Amino acid sequence: MPNDYMFSLDNFQIFNTMAPHLDTDYVYFTVKVGDQVFGPRHAKIGDLNNGTFRLNWEFGPIHVADDTPVLLTYQIVNHGAADTQKQVQDDINIANAITQGVAGVAGAVFPEAAVIIGVVAAAIAGVGDVLNWVSGHLNCDGMVLSDAISTNGGAIGGWMNPAGIHTEIKNYTGPDTPVGCGSNARYAVSWSITPSYVEIANRNRNLVLDVPGLSTEDHTLIQQFSVNHGLNQRWRLRVIDGHYVEIISLNSGKVLDVPGLSRAAGERIQQFSVNGGSNQQWELESSEDGNAVYILNRNSGLVLDVPGLSVNPGVLIQQYPINRGPNQQWQMRADPV
Repeated sequence: MPNDYMFSLDNFQIFNTMAPHLDTDYVYFTVKVGDQVFGPRHAKIGDLNNGTFRLNWEFGPIHVADDTPVLLTYQIVNHGAADTQKQVQDDINIANAITQGVAGVAGAVFPEAAVIIGVVAAAIAGVGDVLNWVSGHLNCDGMVLSDAISTNGGAIGGWMNPAGIHTEIKNYTGPDTPVGCGSNARYAVSWSITPSYVEIANRNRNLVLDVPGLSTEDHTLIQQFSVNHGLNQRWRLRVIDGHYVEIISLNSGKVLDVPGLSRAAGERIQQFSVNGGSNQQWELESSEDGNAVYILNRNSGLVLDVPGLSVNPGVLIQQYPINRGPNQQWQMRADPV
């Protein structure tokens, strides 16, 4: 069964830099679906010390059939010793080499990650003098990490249940750095795959989260309503910090929000412009039978709840302490139309 997915490089975290103080990090992100190559998206992120750096880089929606091979690959390169002009040119050359390497991967099943990493490394090795510092860590510069995920549409479809998303945080140590540089680099990278959109159906009566009247206004309260497949019933899931999601209305571009950072039981849920607050971030916890999720607010720890087990369209959604009732269980339905 074909589905449409979003492929995202969400963020990376630095625990130890390769250089003594700051790593000048360039990031590369590429997706290949069948014979289509998307990217690489690449950019200089900055002169960075320890911390978390959000990217939220996305490709999609991309149509993927079950038997279609899929490849994600990403690299982080520290390159701060050269002058600005050379940094810019090296960045372009590396991106072009990655494109050539990924484009050359073919077949009904893509090779495993280690083979892809080798292909990319060989492509970069053909860039001439770039090889001297990428592989030799000249002046504390070099490839911090390179990784690949080789899968297919069928496997991705399986990953979507029950939360409607798949996300991973991977940790990296190394490479060995020369004397006089920093300690061996320690980084973590978060990536995710999500449906292009979902309907979010309450398990109690099969009504869905709905923005009344196709409103695009801040403060509009969210209701449950009969399924009509309107844009106001379709939601994007954007992964934040590897563990949480923003739930974004496809109609308004606004997110599910608990007003005023409230932690009060019974507080009604609204849509509001994205501001990065923890009251706009949600954790998806599997239900006991694995067929639904509880949607917990990061700020309050309370869950999305249909008051009083109501089965009536138009009832407003609240946050409430978890009691594991069917009115607190939600099913993420990908590609409902």
